[in-house]
Amino acid sequence: MAKPITVTVAGNAGPLLSAIDRINIQPDLFQGLMLAGATAGKEATFTIAFDLVDLRAVSWAERHSGEFITGITGETKKAIVSTVRDLVSRGLQGELTVPQISRALKRVIGLTDVHAGAVNRRYLNAIAQGTPEAIARRNADAYASRLLRWRTDTIARNETMLATHTGQIQAWREAKDRGLISQRTRRVWDTAQDERTCPVCAPMHGMTIGIDDSFVSTVRATDFDVSRQAVVVRNAVPLSSPVTVDTPPRHPRCRCTVLLLPA
Repeated sequence: MAKPITVTVAGNAGPLLSAIDRINIQPDLFQGLMLAGATAGKEATFTIAFDLVDLRAVSWAERHSGEFITGITGETKKAIVSTVRDLVSRGLQGELTVPQISRALKRVIGLTDVHAGAVNRRYLNAIAQGTPEAIARRNADAYASRLLRWRTDTIARNETMLATHTGQIQAWREAKDRGLISQRTRRVWDTAQDERTCPVCAPMHGMTIGIDDSFVSTVRATDFDVSRQAVVVRNAVPLSSPVTVDTPPRHPRCRCTVLLLPA
């Protein structure tokens, strides 16, 4: 059982709204606690016990995880998508870690056509250079294993991240619809702001939209600087077509997040 915590509410408790709504505390109860804290400047202290299972994220994962996995078709895709949904939903409920999801996926997901071609070329090149067949095959198998590990780890991370962010956005939108946060509250795209920030996400850093709106990616940076204080894009080129996303990840292994900006 999760350890109980004590929360003190005084005046405007806006910063707590996202977390409170996300863990499914009755909204009427929370509104009452906010009112109590705001009355005559007094504080209202209460103790609650909760876990961090986001039921919205779990629900989304059970219905949608795996929809964007490429390189699989037909009945194979149906089976793999079903497995991905089960693994991701279990991960969101604390039963599996991302590495455990990745390892489980290796049993049902193979290499993409591009990766399989790369493995075959490596084997043939080694043979052409005079490498003994047994060694060439062993090296090719090891290369295939690394590529498969990369693919399953990418799927595990992306699907978990997408479900988590989607659950959070649903919580914010429900809070807005119930009047718990202002209709003018905004969402802000936030990159990791380090040396691994990519040219696709750099131009999106700081992009601000309404809670019910979607982010639109239109350019790719060709020259930019990143620091903990800012992302400065000096030059960018248009994408072949705009890409609309409701939430990160913008691309495989994306590390961006979205922040809530109070009105």
